[in-house]
This record gives sequence, structure tokens and C-alpha cells, in this order.
Amino acid sequence: MLELRPSCEHFQTWLPPASTQARICIFECTFCASCAAHVLGNVCPNCGGDFVPDAALERGSRRLGVTGTRWLVCSDVCPQRLATHGLQWVRPDDNAIEQTSRIVMEELVQQRVRAHT
Repeated sequence: MLELRPSCEHFQTWLPPASTQARICIFECTFCASCAAHVLGNVCPNCGGDFVPDAALERGSRRLGVTGTRWLVCSDVCPQRLATHGLQWVRPDDNAIEQTSRIVMEELVQQRVRAHT
């Protein structure tokens, strides 16, 4: 079960435990719905995680494909966290995982950008 923080990490808005205005990423960073959608673009500024489970459930989704580096998608973090929301997880194929990992590590971390990406 994810642990909801008592307030929005951006504006410190109070979020009671039963609040429908709370948004939490898979790493338990907590924000109010307004900050998550309008200020942060549904991407957590702390960990780069997104607020997918709530948005997916609101849209009626039951299966999600999660992309990221091989350390994220090959771990049990996403499947376990999404399962707590009743969502199934679809793992990207090995080629997509390697390409995403290369882009993140080479281009974003090491700042070696390739023209074709």
C-alpha cells in the first residue's frame, strides 16, 4: 500500500487521508491534484515518476505499459505498485528497454545527443 503524505510537496496544501485531491507517484511523492496536473504536467519533479494510476483508473484503463530504463522496467517496482491499484502492467520488449536506457544514460546523463533520436 502506498503511503500518502499529509500535504502537497509543492504548495504544502493539506491533504487529509481520504482526500480525492491527492496524487501520488509510484515512489510515494505526494501532490495535490491541481499541482500534479497544472504545475507539474503529471510528472513528479522529485523522482521523474508520474501520477499514472489515478489518471489511468479515471479513464477506465486496466493495463498499463510503463517505459523507462532497464533498471526501472526490469524491477518489480512498477508491477507491484500498479497492482495495489488493480492495474496490470505490460513490460516493453527488450529492444525498447535498451533503446530507452541508452537515450537516458548517453543523452540525458552524459549529454551526448545523437541527431537521429
